[in-house]
Amino acid sequence: MPWPAGRCRNDTEQVVLSGYRIDYCDHCEICDKEESCSIGDDFWPIYEKMKAADAIIFFTSVTYGMMNPKLAAFMQRAGRICPLEWQAVRWQSDRASD
Repeated sequence: MPWPAGRCRNDTEQVVLSGYRIDYCDHCEICDKEESCSIGDDFWPIYEKMKAADAIIFFTSVTYGMMNPKLAAFMQRAGRICPLEWQAVRWQSDRASD
């Protein structure tokens, strides 16, 4: 089922990872020093879109109780590159609701 973008008040974009090459993290640790990744696949443009978004919705098929491996690889790499930035945003939003 396509994303119901016509019913949303904001701009939306659906990114289907099956059309992209997303490799697993090779733990080179470059991202520990700077916001970059040494793997030359389709990850970085999608990651930049995700960082610029106000909201992100992930959905995936579940097989044998596990999410799609491509989404798992994407989330692993995205979380490794800027986990502190996202944790700070979440902490601020949690504090705002107190």
